[in-house]
Amino acid sequence: MHNIPEGLAISLVLVPRGASVRSAAWWSVFSSLPQPLMAVPAYVFVEEFGRLLPLAAASGRAVLAAAAAAAGAMFALQALLV
Repeated sequence: MHNIPEGLAISLVLVPRGASVRSAAWWSVFSSLPQPLMAVPAYVFVEEFGRLLPLAAASGRAVLAAAAAAAGAMFALQALLV
């Protein structure tokens, strides 16, 4: 659902700059492709490290560090795929 405004924002920039409606629509769809592609590695990551969550919950800093590490890993994987 949230991809609709993102795709619209992309198309609203491309069409006035001379892109065809079909091309703008294609770029709108293409820009959302990393999300489903990254869903599988994200699921595997959570399943693999989920057993560590009770340990991380003991300390607020550990939870923050784990979230930052997970976000960094996902951004790195996404950068490699794009």
